[in-house]
Amino acid sequence: MDPMSSAYAVPSPYDQQVPSTSSPSCAMARPNTPQTPYGRSAFGSAHASPFRPANAADAVRLRETCAARNAQTAQWMDSQYLAGVSGYHGNGVQSGPCSVMSAASGGGMSMMSGMSQMSLGNMSQLSICTQLTEAHYTQNAAYQTTSGASSVENIDPSNIFEINRQVNTLIMSLRHEDPEIRRKAANSVQSMARQRLLAMVSNHATLRELICHFLQFVLEHTIEQNITQLMQSIFNILNCRTCFVVMQDRYIQQILVHIIAKYLMPDHPFTAWTVIAFTAILRKKDLRGFRRMCRNEYFVRQLMIILGSTSSSHKSLIIDSIRMLITRNLPLKEFFVRSKGMEKLLEFMSCEHEEKVLRSSATTLLTLISTESAKYGIEFVKLGGVQIFGNLLSHGSTMLLHEVLHCLAGVGDLKEALETQDISNTIVSVLQLMGAHDPILVNHGTAFLLNVSANSIRNKASMVTAQAPDTLLSVLNHRNNYLTIPLANVRQLIASITDNVLICLANLTRNQDECGRAACIQIARKPDSAKTLLNVLASGTVECQNRVLMVIYSTCICVAEYKLFFLDTVDDYNQSNLVTFILRLLWNNFVQY
Repeated sequence: MDPMSSAYAVPSPYDQQVPSTSSPSCAMARPNTPQTPYGRSAFGSAHASPFRPANAADAVRLRETCAARNAQTAQWMDSQYLAGVSGYHGNGVQSGPCSVMSAASGGGMSMMSGMSQMSLGNMSQLSICTQLTEAHYTQNAAYQTTSGASSVENIDPSNIFEINRQVNTLIMSLRHEDPEIRRKAANSVQSMARQRLLAMVSNHATLRELICHFLQFVLEHTIEQNITQLMQSIFNILNCRTCFVVMQDRYIQQILVHIIAKYLMPDHPFTAWTVIAFTAILRKKDLRGFRRMCRNEYFVRQLMIILGSTSSSHKSLIIDSIRMLITRNLPLKEFFVRSKGMEKLLEFMSCEHEEKVLRSSATTLLTLISTESAKYGIEFVKLGGVQIFGNLLSHGSTMLLHEVLHCLAGVGDLKEALETQDISNTIVSVLQLMGAHDPILVNHGTAFLLNVSANSIRNKASMVTAQAPDTLLSVLNHRNNYLTIPLANVRQLIASITDNVLICLANLTRNQDECGRAACIQIARKPDSAKTLLNVLASGTVECQNRVLMVIYSTCICVAEYKLFFLDTVDDYNQSNLVTFILRLLWNNFVQY
């Protein structure tokens, strides 16, 4: 057997590495790392101080031993490691420090990174690094980072030198007149992007030139079956931090716009990866120029065509891209709605089961509804959006429920549009969620109930039939439990929920008609309702106090015996009953004036 082809197990970095003389291959493959044995014999080495007494402290011995080891390691690195560049192209042996253990095995490399061991066996450097066959490409060796967390950890300086030299060679090849040379150079760039080697390029100007030439190659490419890999390479380049800094250049962003415009077509093998790359670029906040140049009807139209095709995949990414394009752009919003985009999203909300698609659709619809003009909200209601969203309130996704209830709260005040809609089932579904231990969800839900109860007798009747006063009083009684949730704005949410509930109760009890009397009776019959209202009265703002007094007044007029509960009931803050609180309130107002 050829000794050069024999493989060996890569040792652990914590094992002692001693020179092996069993075979020439092992002697050449393993670095002759100096090792200082542990034990008492080390203290008698030639590096120990001759003036140290025999009974010296252990700490002194330890310092001398460490100094001896450091000197030996430095001597070894000076003689072997720093002279490893010449051997890189000669016999395939690459010298390196202990943290990067490499061995020559048929011209390949064997490397251990972290806890994983990977042996490349007899693979040639050519097959690892690039598909090129020219001599000036085959000289470039492959490089793999030793850690996924940092691409510059424990890097051999010779590798960085080789990568920078390879980049300069690729730039010249991408400029070449021969299309075959340009194609092979592009393949090499793809390989480097896939292996994250572009992060090692030290000169940003050189990296910018390489990316420009590569993107120009992608733009001018005509072989359809290669477009998918090229779009994947753009995605890999985009996710490299070093490359992303370079891609903020305006000229590069212009090339990217032309590439996306060319390949954003439905029913092609590369369509999915084009959408992935497009969405990834739009999500980069620093690429504002790209987003601004893409905000026109062409890109929205193409995305809608792809979204409507039978073979469409990555629907959530397409919808997210549409949302990012139409946000704060009234002409594009108008174009999207005019092109039946809202109908398509509501269709997804009715038929799709994938949570990502549902969330993306709901968020995009919220972007339309949140416009200052109410016409998009009216269109949403006319298309049955309130009923469709109401059917989704039994979904188990908290994030989806937040978006759905936010949309419902945004259209709840459209009185004229809702007059022709039966939303009783949606009201019942919202009330069933008000016991959730989620202040964001409850805040949006109470806002919807507040809006729909403002001016609609039919909606008030639906709420009273569904025991809304009882549910809303329970929300008030347990609102302080939200303080245990780690949210920065939890107190603001509690204040908003309190306002929404009190206004809603005031709307339900304001008129002494059949609906109003039924609401007052439910409040009077609920145990501890007087205690709950007194606690809000004692701890709330002036606006809250006014609303609580309105609810108490309306209930006492409708149910005369309800006022008796306030004589013996005191709040938990001041231990005062309603009469004492009102007298104190009157006195404070008198003193102020």
